[in-house]
Amino acid sequence: MGFFSKLKNAVKKAVKAVANVVKGIVRNIVRIVVEVIHRLVNLGLGLIFWGREKKLRVHIVILHEPGQAPLVTEQNADDSFERAKAILKDKFNVRGYGFGKPHITTLKEEAPDRALNVECGAGGYFTREYGAAGSFFASHLGGWNVLPVTFMYPITVFVVAHVTHDGKEWRGCSWGILADYVVLTPTGINDDTTLAHEIGHACSLLHRDSKSNLMFHGWDRGTSVTGWQRFWFRGSRHVNFY
Repeated sequence: MGFFSKLKNAVKKAVKAVANVVKGIVRNIVRIVVEVIHRLVNLGLGLIFWGREKKLRVHIVILHEPGQAPLVTEQNADDSFERAKAILKDKFNVRGYGFGKPHITTLKEEAPDRALNVECGAGGYFTREYGAAGSFFASHLGGWNVLPVTFMYPITVFVVAHVTHDGKEWRGCSWGILADYVVLTPTGINDDTTLAHEIGHACSLLHRDSKSNLMFHGWDRGTSVTGWQRFWFRGSRHVNFY
């Protein structure tokens, strides 16, 4: 390869990298603005319709490692969603619905390494969200392509190979209002509470020290929630009356 060909490829990579950063920043700004507006609206509506059931929509995308079978079956994913739906209805009076037809997708294309092996820390978030992995996740989100019509903000669940934090294996991860997706490992999607726990994070709930609480960090958590958690969860942009 000649000098000019190498230079051309280097310029293309640099332009693509800059474009990914710009897209990531725009996504974050839009999500924050939408969240603030939605919570202000929900504050008023929530006081008027305090006890009324609300809705939350979920789309699940199953990835695979290069040359390998899907990380879990669609039945595994559907069973996990049913368990999460039961918790959301019981604890928050929020009914979960699948988003998209089908609402569970087994992706055929290969994912970038940072999408398959996710670092769940601040540094990992920025290097992923502002890189190829962030663009990959964004391109497979449910809902935003029909945003002007529906005003729905579904949570997309990506089943990935590994989630780590400071070198430790985790079962899932969410970045709260800065993302419209969560990631779960096969172990996380197959246990009783991790999907509901990560949905809680996506709706801005933080960790709790009580082991009986749904937002306890350990996988052997309970499913209890406080009144404040219920109120704050129901105010998320992902939770609607329609």
